[in-house]
Amino acid sequence: FPKEKLLEWYLNYNFYGNLAYGVEAASQVYFGKSARDLNLAEAAMLAAIPQYPALNPIDNPEDAKRRQGVTLQAMV
Repeated sequence: FPKEKLLEWYLNYNFYGNLAYGVEAASQVYFGKSARDLNLAEAAMLAAIPQYPALNPIDNPEDAKRRQGVTLQAMV
């Protein structure tokens, strides 16, 4: 399968906590907007969630913020 298709599957079927499966559902749950409207900081927050879904902005805001920072640092 092409890399783009694998990434699409990963983003659309992963669990993001709080009954959100897929990045679009997670975007709606955590930010109240479509994934296409996320800014870099919000996207980094969501990118960090699938590895540890309990560390999400609703249930663990401080840990989620810390993991967001790690994700942003990894991008530099």
